[in-house]
Amino acid sequence: MEEKTPVLLEKLYRLYRQRVNPVGKTYMFVDEIQHIRGWEQWIETYRESGEVKFIVTGSSSKLSSKELGTLLTGRHIDLTLLPFSFPDFVRSKGIEVSSLSIELKSDLIKNLLFSYLDSGGFPEILFNSPKENGTKILEAYFDDIIYRDIVERWNIRDALLTKRIALYALKNSGNLLSYRKIQKALEQTSGKTSTSTISENMSHLSEAYILFEVELHTNSVKKALINPRKVYSVDTGLRKAVVKPLTDDYGRDGENIVFLELLRRGYKVTFWKTDKTEVDFVASGRTGDLVINVTMSNLDDPALRERELRGLLEFEGDRSRRILLNSDIEDTLKIHDKTIELIPLWKWLLIEDFLPRR
Repeated sequence: MEEKTPVLLEKLYRLYRQRVNPVGKTYMFVDEIQHIRGWEQWIETYRESGEVKFIVTGSSSKLSSKELGTLLTGRHIDLTLLPFSFPDFVRSKGIEVSSLSIELKSDLIKNLLFSYLDSGGFPEILFNSPKENGTKILEAYFDDIIYRDIVERWNIRDALLTKRIALYALKNSGNLLSYRKIQKALEQTSGKTSTSTISENMSHLSEAYILFEVELHTNSVKKALINPRKVYSVDTGLRKAVVKPLTDDYGRDGENIVFLELLRRGYKVTFWKTDKTEVDFVASGRTGDLVINVTMSNLDDPALRERELRGLLEFEGDRSRRILLNSDIEDTLKIHDKTIELIPLWKWLLIEDFLPRR
């Protein structure tokens, strides 16, 4: 078998030029680029000539986005591909995503939202697998990420501890978590560990895109670093498959998919909290902040409604757009010279006017 070096890339490229497109600029797609030793020097040669534009993909088990940035400093744009979004999910069912279409089919759309919260957005689960096999496939994805992309890649000795950290973090999705809290919880069943070990493993889990850590919204770098963070899963279906919650918590799941959608739209996402109130997400963009709370509970409950609105009202910021995402109410409230938009989650996810790209 021919060794996978830039010589192989050069042969393929020359063959393409000779047989298909001898002149002019071309585009070259290379998947699993990490298997070609020294690929970055070869790509740089053609990049400087302007002859070729490259789109390369690679596995995080061999090449992290940070390392890719080091190899191609100032010469690349990173694109993170997440599992299918809810609009992707709806389109996969043959439904047009437009304001008129979703209004006419609102009951069906609401039903699909709960299906999406349960199954998540991995294409294999949505298109190819019988429903009963979905959990097994998602469990296999989880194990592959833990053992191949993290344990094998970083030569971690205690693979079981890494897996337990991941499970504990995913179980507490949307909750405030500190490394000290994770340490204390795991030491009850896994023996002695340290916050530095927890921190290192959480970093690996984030880099492998199994979870995301969200920092406190503050102007102080120190406060952001030392305060507990929130954790969200890359996919609600994956989380349910491995955590196996005893009851459905669609409020938690809804919060998770809102976070992922904000990432897809290019926002920098933090959360805001005081001793008395909090905001689930502060999504920072060029024209101001989106300040968002998410609930799937009944807003007819006065105590719940007051709690969800309080954080949005107390958050400071003149350019902030304040939004309460909920199961089905659409309204606009004027309270103490502040405007709060109540938007159904299913509609917010589907209509881009509600969530412009950053």
